[in-house]
Amino acid sequence: MSWCAFRGPRKRSVPLPEGLDPALVASASDNLTDAWRAVGPALRAAPGARVLIMGGTPSIGLYVAMFAAAVGAGAIDYVDRSAQRRTQASALGATPHETTPAGEEYEIIVDASADRGALAEGLRHAAPGARCHSVGIFFGDPTPLPLDVMYMHGVTLTTGRPDVLADIADVLDLVADGTVDPAPIFSDEFAWEDAPAALAELPRKPLVLRSGP
Repeated sequence: MSWCAFRGPRKRSVPLPEGLDPALVASASDNLTDAWRAVGPALRAAPGARVLIMGGTPSIGLYVAMFAAAVGAGAIDYVDRSAQRRTQASALGATPHETTPAGEEYEIIVDASADRGALAEGLRHAAPGARCHSVGIFFGDPTPLPLDVMYMHGVTLTTGRPDVLADIADVLDLVADGTVDPAPIFSDEFAWEDAPAALAELPRKPLVLRSGP
């Protein structure tokens, strides 16, 4: 039996579904589950909703695109300056853009940009009653928000660390039954003994594997 350990208010381990390759869910204790809770529950409550993803971080925005496509978004627009990530997003079922599509509105907005300006830009495209979740951490300087749009459209904005325990079971099940496949999002694969030298090169989204106990 394999286990997925994670940090949270209560420290514990969760058994993996039988036959699930642990390497596929190496990010389940953090990024993978954070991405799911940013879009999955909202889409289950509103099937067919339009989703806008403000990308920019190495993996979370791509995970969001993956989950949005799997759960049945009506449209998925992915915005990122990185051509590489736009290509990956397209392969995951999203429509990639270098800038936010003009005049479009979305019921679900996910900010995975780590950029204050991108968060505000995403909120300006909120449809009435939209929900926006930001996975970013904005320390230091103030973060301006378009409160006029948010007020007039009744937008709900959430942020904060993920409660992994509440959502990890959904993530593990979706990977185990083949609904989603996180493997293509990993940029590199290293053996444990090679990790110190490899990580010094700052790979984008590495997977480090160790055999044995």
